[in-house]
Amino acid sequence: MIRSRVGLLVPYVPFYEKIAPVREEKSAFARGLADRLAAYMDVVASGLTTTEDEAAEAAEHMAVQCVDAVIVAPALATFGALGWAALRRLRQPICLWNVQPDCGATPDYGIGALIRNSGGLGVQALANMLAREERAFTVAFSTERNGVPDKVLRFVQAAAVSRSLCCARFGRIGTTFEQMTDIAMEAASWPGAPVIEVSSAAILDAYERQGDGDVAGRVAEIRGSHGVGDISADELSRSARLSLALDALVQEHSLDGGAFNCHGENCLQNDRIGVTACYGVSRQTSEGRPFSCTGDLPTAIAMKILHDFSGAVIYGELDLVDEARGMVLLANGGEGNFRAAAGPVRVAGNENFAGLHGRGASLRFEPVDGPATILSFTPLRSGGGYRMIAAEGTLEPPPITRLSVFHAGFRFRGSGPREAFESWCEAGAVHHVAIAAGEWTGHLQLLARISGFECRVIGGET
Repeated sequence: MIRSRVGLLVPYVPFYEKIAPVREEKSAFARGLADRLAAYMDVVASGLTTTEDEAAEAAEHMAVQCVDAVIVAPALATFGALGWAALRRLRQPICLWNVQPDCGATPDYGIGALIRNSGGLGVQALANMLAREERAFTVAFSTERNGVPDKVLRFVQAAAVSRSLCCARFGRIGTTFEQMTDIAMEAASWPGAPVIEVSSAAILDAYERQGDGDVAGRVAEIRGSHGVGDISADELSRSARLSLALDALVQEHSLDGGAFNCHGENCLQNDRIGVTACYGVSRQTSEGRPFSCTGDLPTAIAMKILHDFSGAVIYGELDLVDEARGMVLLANGGEGNFRAAAGPVRVAGNENFAGLHGRGASLRFEPVDGPATILSFTPLRSGGGYRMIAAEGTLEPPPITRLSVFHAGFRFRGSGPREAFESWCEAGAVHHVAIAAGEWTGHLQLLARISGFECRVIGGET
């Protein structure tokens, strides 16, 4: 999970001081808000902002500090021009936070109390200004007795993930799996950083550049960290060399994740390589650079999103509707994440795919049971935007099968497996999914608003 950085703006006008002299109280209010937020995020604050010039200076400081989002918490009824003097200079996502001092009206509620509690009027005025300018924003409400609202925390996390996604450098390594039309994506249309295309020839070059000593060291590391079985020494050595090659490509192109297609001439049918890349992509994913298989760039993006929210993501598929158990079966081709395992991770030969030189190393592990989210990401029509399809539920032990690769039961929240499967397909999900522990649909909906994506939630949500 990435740590967010926000700019905090607390507008205040002295217009009401003859009626209610609250400047000192509101200065303490501004300091208190900064302290509350600092427990969860990095805060760029400037105390009370009382003039348009001060607001402009605060905006310039926030821009220099590269904040992910801006939180505006009017100290009392302020005029729209004051907040707008800052926000018109910034393009970051905006949250208007009405922090009301009192919980309700009391018998002695008078004009002084009315002014003390008038921050909601400042929120309304600025919200109108933002709506007129067609700027996206969200609003949160709490009283001073409350902690930081969950909505504010979700918003700030979503803003940080949005910024991370825009800056992330994805690589599409190897030729794509041509007949898999649902994983196709026009990289040039992606609004984030340019996608790096890496040819099959570049994979082979990186593979052959790895020294025998480094390969032996990687093999020793694998054997020292994991139980190893059902794989020959040559298959493990080739897998280790391929993982080092992927390390080199990631470093060379400064990648934050991507999609590796190890099928066909890229690896499996390449006479020099001849095994899958499951161990290599799993290692990258475990180190915080999520990689999908088959050249599936849309799912790599979904994995990056869930990784940034949760800290650990798994690549998989929704494979089977198990109505008797009220769940679906999630599985994959041998990929995994060391940080998402409930216990030891074993390394063994891939049970699905054999290449010219045998079966590459793959992971065998059980994921952590409990609340989880699955996510698909897909382009829409050419140049026409993107859609996230998400569902919350629980990861549970799967039925007894002969599978040894990653597999788990997933029980949709608020929907039976048949209805959820139908809705999942009707939403246009890619046949691969990103899987992460935790309940993230609320965060994903805010991310969609911030990033301009569509978002469809299947089943119930928290």
